[in-house]
Amino acid sequence: MRKHNRQLLVELIRPPVLIVGFVVKTIYRTMFGWWLDPWLQPRANQSLTEDVSANLPFLFPKGGVVEHPRIRVLPFHYASVEIGWENLLFSFTRGRQETNVLVAPRHAPNMSYDLGPVIAALEDRHYSDRQALNTAFSERDFPTIKQKF
Repeated sequence: MRKHNRQLLVELIRPPVLIVGFVVKTIYRTMFGWWLDPWLQPRANQSLTEDVSANLPFLFPKGGVVEHPRIRVLPFHYASVEIGWENLLFSFTRGRQETNVLVAPRHAPNMSYDLGPVIAALEDRHYSDRQALNTAFSERDFPTIKQKF
């Protein structure tokens, strides 16, 4: 009986919440989104660039940020930066407490891949090899793996 009441409550509350969300989103886009988002995006991208530079300094002596003529406006709290390094193009995207890294050949920037599977392929391993990952992070093997980081 309780489960049925909870389902009924969700079904009754959901439509008004969706309508309020739609109205708020429309008001934001109409009044602020068209000028505020493009104004804030370069700052978010610069912050991500500084974090990448601090954590991956080897990318910057020989590489640099790839400037685009037009800044892409990403969803709320997202940042993106592309860094060219020798034959590679790294694309870093951060948002919703998650960071993604794509890698592509510099001569074919549209052929990008997640960094994890690329590294696995270079090591002749399967990215989905969960057992190897689990073993690597075990108490016994982690000190050895940690030194490789």
